[in-house]
Amino acid sequence: MMGFRGIAAMVAACVAMVTGCAQQEVHPASSLAAPGARVEGSVQLVEDGKRDCWAVRFDEDGATVEAPLRVPDGYVAADIVMADPMSPGHDYPGPALMDPAGQPVAFATTGVIIAATFADLDDPKWKADKSRCGWTSTPLIADEENGVTFDPDGLSTITVICRNGADPAEGLEGDAPAPVLDGDCVRISQEPWNND
Repeated sequence: MMGFRGIAAMVAACVAMVTGCAQQEVHPASSLAAPGARVEGSVQLVEDGKRDCWAVRFDEDGATVEAPLRVPDGYVAADIVMADPMSPGHDYPGPALMDPAGQPVAFATTGVIIAATFADLDDPKWKADKSRCGWTSTPLIADEENGVTFDPDGLSTITVICRNGADPAEGLEGDAPAPVLDGDCVRISQEPWNND
């Protein structure tokens, strides 16, 4: 029979394990995240702890940052299986994000292209989403039309963040040259995505 000290030691060990895991998964918010700032480009889609709650990750100044993402109305999570061509014999992990037509847009941990604007965390318009998903940092609100789209290359290439709602310059698709950015926009280059 385990004594009080044994139970206390076991509880302490479990707390240390849980705390250690939680610390490994924490990613800071973007230093560029401010209401009205635009984000366009390829990012990593992440399931944010609850069904139909999502976040995105991207690299900024050498650090991985994360922001909650509100997907357009009609997009839902679905448990489907699809082979991962980058890792033969394995399937994509996590649920898929499905568009309103029932087509997969991305899997959790894969690349997705977004066009979204940071919103005030306390904006009453997003109160239900904040409560349901437990947002604690400035959320990205995807455009209703083409706000979340399939990343045909499966690569995180260039993400552009523009302050004050400015529109990023053209040139984000395919092998087009890097966009020419004005003073309100910064370009974040990312490494090719893979799920090794």
